[in-house]
Amino acid sequence: QMNEGVLTGMSSSLMIKCCGSDVPATSLMVETTYIPDVLAAASLMKILGEILGVKVGTDELTKAGREIEEKFRENLEQMKIGQENFKEMHQQLPMYR
Repeated sequence: QMNEGVLTGMSSSLMIKCCGSDVPATSLMVETTYIPDVLAAASLMKILGEILGVKVGTDELTKAGREIEEKFRENLEQMKIGQENFKEMHQQLPMYR
């Protein structure tokens, strides 16, 4: 159970419009670690399907989410290597001191 969260982007705009126009609205949220979080979306779709008693196929979404996470990890590793190379260069070249 989440006690608080942050709504941004189009979701936030729609909620603000609904609240300002007295239109009943609900926002379904899932915990994320980054944006966009495809695996969180798949999780939400699965739970919503269970609540509504509807079979929701999330296999393709889950597969895409795992691929995105793998790319994210690869990019993060490349950034770490770049940062280490910069530190090494900074220590070796006096003009950067």
